Amino acid sequence: MADGEPGTGPENSDEVTLEDELEEIFELRQQRRKTIKAVVFGIIGVATFAMLVRSVSLPRFRTSDAFAVGKQATISMASILAMDNDALSDLNDLQAADDQVGLNMLLQSGRAFMLNEGTDILIEDSRFNTVMVRALEGPNSGKTGWVQTGRIR
Repeated sequence: MADGEPGTGPENSDEVTLEDELEEIFELRQQRRKTIKAVVFGIIGVATFAMLVRSVSLPRFRTSDAFAVGKQATISMASILAMDNDALSDLNDLQAADDQVGLNMLLQSGRAFMLNEGTDILIEDSRFNTVMVRALEGPNSGKTGWVQTGRIR
């Protein structure tokens, strides 16, 4: 074979190396494009998900309109009312344990008070299953406390 013919001499080995390098560069570019596409579609997906989440209205854990702030109601059964959040937590624990001695101690400490069945009340605040009420009559008139919604009508 003569010099300059394909497949002979050192030029051929340089061409193969150059072709391999070009092929490797082409493959790297293809991989980068795929990565960029994946990142872009991921960002679009996250943005779309965020917009969907913001557009969905979440349920509010509030009591029904029957127990709306400012409405008058009546205590449906004699009930112990907690004066604050800590007393409410203690009251719930003591009632769940049916601890009569603990309930009496809570009443004696002044952290809770009793309202009799039929006492008129004013709803001042509401939460998931409790409302803060103010007694409008009786010996505890003017006092406010938390009571379960099932105990008022």
